[in-house]
Amino acid sequence: IVFKKYIDINNPFYIVESAIRVLSLVPPSFITDDAITQIFNVLNHNSNRVTVAAIDAFGFFGDSIINNDERMTQFCRQLAHSDSEIRSATINALDRLKSRVNEESL
Repeated sequence: IVFKKYIDINNPFYIVESAIRVLSLVPPSFITDDAITQIFNVLNHNSNRVTVAAIDAFGFFGDSIINNDERMTQFCRQLAHSDSEIRSATINALDRLKSRVNEESL
């Protein structure tokens, strides 16, 4: 499945949100760096629904952001967002990432 044409900031929010939600169902090992980059590009979308979808997605396959200071910083900026749903989604995604890191270190 090609998501390049769907995960684009110029598309209507419901198309972008749906594409990200579908991508979140794909096993993390199949998520390409290009897909992760595309999702990062819409992290600050003007629709909170897209932002929450992107944050949720990174909770499932965002292990690559842990080793990337720039992406992790951008992701963590959502903790200061004015919308409580976005802050909450960010906390939940970080908790999921943290639990996976803890499982790997055991």
